[in-house]
Amino acid sequence: MIQLKDHELTVRTLRPEDAEHLVTFSQKNAEFLYPSGLVLLPDDLTVDKWDEYIQTAAQELHKGTAVRFLIFHQDNGAVPIGKINYSQIFRGVFQACYLGYGIDKDYTGKGIMTRALQLTNEYMFNELNMHRIMANYMLSNLPSARVLVKLGFVKEGIAKDYLQINGKWEDHVLTSLTNPNWQEEGE
Repeated sequence: MIQLKDHELTVRTLRPEDAEHLVTFSQKNAEFLYPSGLVLLPDDLTVDKWDEYIQTAAQELHKGTAVRFLIFHQDNGAVPIGKINYSQIFRGVFQACYLGYGIDKDYTGKGIMTRALQLTNEYMFNELNMHRIMANYMLSNLPSARVLVKLGFVKEGIAKDYLQINGKWEDHVLTSLTNPNWQEEGE
């Protein structure tokens, strides 16, 4: 298990006992996260579905293809207040991954996601030696844009009709953050 901390937050990889709390997080935030593409079907809100997700996340972590984190705030106990996913981890000449994230509606606008991403980006760069983290957001998602700017992500362009979100093809701003301390393996 990977676990990172600051003075209020714990960010860690998923554990089997998280399934029930992920159901609660998803139910509570389904409407809030819907505009950014989170579409939950009734089957998505079951412990069995989240158990399956957690098992898949463990396999991805073991294979080195993804790292999936949950964010916990000291005031909220064992219930996660957010998720951070580094997926499609590419090695070889690319050394890059995609970043996705979401936070509980009651914790927005407090700098929590920025702090959590600082911890996890640092882990991805320093421990996994990623060279590039890519994060894309819909033009209308200004809170996400602000978080990425604070973290130093650079806007690279706009992708037309990039992802189908809630039945509609949406343009996305493409951004990336590169690791200034990346090391060739064996150096």
